[in-house]
This record gives sequence, structure tokens and C-alpha cells, in this order.
Amino acid sequence: MKRKLRGFGITLIVGVWTLAGISAEGKEEAMAVFSMSDKNETSISLQAGQCFSLKFVTSPGTGYSWMLAAPLDESMLIVKEIINETPDNGLLGASEYEIWLCQALRAGQFEIALKYVRPWEKDLAPLRTHVFKVLVQ
Repeated sequence: MKRKLRGFGITLIVGVWTLAGISAEGKEEAMAVFSMSDKNETSISLQAGQCFSLKFVTSPGTGYSWMLAAPLDESMLIVKEIINETPDNGLLGASEYEIWLCQALRAGQFEIALKYVRPWEKDLAPLRTHVFKVLVQ
């Protein structure tokens, strides 16, 4: 089951997957999918113009979610769509997947800084933080 998610809540998973994407020429091609490392930062290397995805496990029932800790540099990166996938395991409260479909716009370096918070707890420090360090060639 897939549905669009308007927020930026995400949780971690370790690994790299491949999704199908459509190139500018209309050909289907593999899209790199990255996830958080088990450390506080993950390094990603991309080509200018490359589309890629960030995929995370999320547990909406806990109230915690991953959110942007700092605004994105929209001259370097755009988030095209956020998709939420629910596994068909029939378990209430089970983990879900959130996928950010992104595109690196031009060469340079930037960060995607995230924080793991309950959005309504504004005065508390994040339970965890994570930074994607992105190099676009």
C-alpha cells in the first residue's frame, strides 16, 4: 500500500536499495536509494542532475519522526515527492517505510540535517540527529 505523506517524519534503516526511475530521455533506469548509516552521519556521492531516494523505516505509533533540522539548499537539491509504504503484514502498529524522491541539481557539497523528535514537544532536545553529507560531481 502506497500513499503520499506531506510531513518530513522519517526513521532509520541501514542498507542501499534500487528503485526504477525514468531518465530525461524517457528510459527506465535504476535509481540509487540510500539510508542512514548506524553512525550520526552518512556520506553520499552523486552526479549533477541525478535522481535518488532516501528510504527509512518509520514507526508512526511512537509519536517520534525524523524531520529536517535545517532548511535544504534548494539550489542544490529538491525533494520531488515523499511516499509512505505500509507492508502488507497485517500487524497493527508495525513499522512502515518512507521514501524521499530527490534530485541533485548541480555540483557542490551540502548537507541534509535531520532530527528525531515528537513534533509537539518543541522545548525538548532531539532524541537523535543524523546528517547526510552529499557530494555532487
